[in-house]
Formats: sequence, C-alpha cells, structure tokens
Amino acid sequence: WYYTGSGLSDGIPRLIAYRVANEYPFVVTVGTAVPEIFSHVEAKRKSGYFIAGLLTLLIACVTALSIRGQMQREAAKKRLEHTNMLLNATLANMPHGICMFGADTKLVLANDLYGSMYGLAPGAIKPGMTLAEVLQLRVAAGSCPADSQKYVRDRIHEAFLPDTGYIIDKLQDGRTLAVSRRAMPDGGTVAVHQDISAHLHTEQQLDETRQFLDSIIENIPIAVVVKDAVTRKFVLVNRAFETMLKVGRNEVLGKTVFEIYQRQDAERMDASDSEALGVTLGRCSNDYEVEMPEGQTRVLATSRIVARDAAGVARHLVVVIDDITERKKSEQRIAFMAHHDALTRLPNRAA
Repeated sequence: WYYTGSGLSDGIPRLIAYRVANEYPFVVTVGTAVPEIFSHVEAKRKSGYFIAGLLTLLIACVTALSIRGQMQREAAKKRLEHTNMLLNATLANMPHGICMFGADTKLVLANDLYGSMYGLAPGAIKPGMTLAEVLQLRVAAGSCPADSQKYVRDRIHEAFLPDTGYIIDKLQDGRTLAVSRRAMPDGGTVAVHQDISAHLHTEQQLDETRQFLDSIIENIPIAVVVKDAVTRKFVLVNRAFETMLKVGRNEVLGKTVFEIYQRQDAERMDASDSEALGVTLGRCSNDYEVEMPEGQTRVLATSRIVARDAAGVARHLVVVIDDITERKKSEQRIAFMAHHDALTRLPNRAA
C-alpha cells in the first residue's frame, strides 16, 4: 500500500492498497480517501473536545464557587471576630456586672466586674460552672446576706423562671445590690448586677431633706402655696393657708383661684401670677383685699417667686401670703388717733 497525498487529479489524498494476481496477468488496487478513513475518528475528536470543554467549564465553576465560599468564610470569620471584640469590649467597660447562664444552668459568660463586685479573685469564675457553684463562691467570699443557705436556695429557684425578675440583696458588708434578670428564648437567663448602695443613700438623704423642708413649710406661721406654672393649679398648700382660708387642703389642691375666690379677686390674683411669671429674676409683691370663701374680707400681702428648671423654663410658682388685716386696722387707728381727739373724735390741731 502507499499514500498518494494530493497528487491525483481530484486533489483528494488516498490510501491505496494493491495486490498482484498470481495466476492472472493483472494487479488489483483499492483506494480509499483519507477523510473517509478518519471520519469516525474526527467525530470522536469533536465530541472529546466538547466534553473536555464542559469539564473545563465545570472545573472553573467549582473552583470559582470554592474560592467565593472561602472568601465568604473568611469575611464571616472576620465579622465574627470583630463582633466578639466589640462584645468583649462592651462587657469589659459596662458599669454593671453581667452574667449569662445557659438552659443547662451552666455559665456562658461573665464580665470582670461581676466577679470583683462579689469580691472574687480574677479568673475564679469560668464558663461551664453551674449557678450553684458560682453562688457558693460568693458565699465563701462573704458577699451574701446573713442567711446564706436561704440566699442560695432562693437564687437558684428564681434564676430560670420564665418571667422577668428584679431582686434586691442586702449583703453582710452593708452594700445593697440589685439584680435584674431576664429569661432567654433558649431557656437560659441573663442577669445585670448593680451596686445601688450609693443610690439608696442619696435617696435616703433626699427623703430626709424633703421631710425636713415639708416640716418647715407645714409649720411656719405664714401661708405658703405652690402652683403649677402652666395650669395655675394648686399643688401644695401648708397648714397656715388652711387656717387662713378655713378650707381643707383636699378642697384646694388641683383647683385654680377661679374655683376658690370671687371672680374679681381671682382675676387680680391671676394677673399677679402672670406678672411674676413674666419676670426673669426676683420676686413680685402685691397687696389687695380679698373676700374669703366664708364671706369675710381680708387684706393679703403676697410675694411670688418662680421656680425654674435648669433650662430656665418656669415649673412652679411659689406664693407667700401674709394676712395683714389686723396690721392695716392698727395703722388706720393710729393714723386716726394722730389727727383726731380721742374723746370727741373731732379733728385736732394737727389735722
């Protein structure tokens, strides 16, 4: 056999096989075109290229997805690390002690202030400890009420109740701690511990000061009333005002002057209130005759002071009322006696 290349007249390369006949004087030749011979091979080659392209594309997609997933995992890891850093920084800098227990009653996390608040050494409280173990550490440190066993039982019972709780513990060292507890959806609980000793001491001092001031206002022999700066309603009156008005404070509080005095007198009082509220500093004083609810006319000397908040907004109007009726009558008698004869009541030489 031999290969003709493209030497034939039709230009088609052929593979020609020949054989010489032994008994006959001729040669037998058979030629087959090369493209025809390799046609099935070409079809397989094209399908192979197609399959190889698909596999290459599939490998590229899998690689891209793998790289993308890796990048997403790296980004998620960084976000988680950043979130943990923020959480740890928040817990470390919170002014209250924080502790969280899982549904299995084991400690999940606690900040450093929680341990130091109960006098525990750094690292004494570790995740995985049970609430009972943590409470025993607090009892051993003396940071518990006098009845330590009842304290442990009550706290274990209350810790995982579904309702929100607020507990106040008075410790043996004199401190008072408030614990605000909230249940979590997974059955665990988170609690905020706050030392409220200074707050309670301040409240006690404020209550004592308030009682002292109330006692002074209540017992001074001059009438004092306090009105709301907006509604002009009475919010406080003392005993001297009740005596002067001859009306109980329950019938006065929450009312305005228009509900207590005659219309003409109430208008003058309200005008004096408006004048005082319009003054930025100082006080306003006014004297006028007022017809009391029982019908008697009295002369009242009033001084008004406006109580303002830190922003300068008027909140209350304090009115000090002095009944000067008898003083006015004495002044009138002295003036009359100075210019009239005491026996005949006729004008004297000075008059």
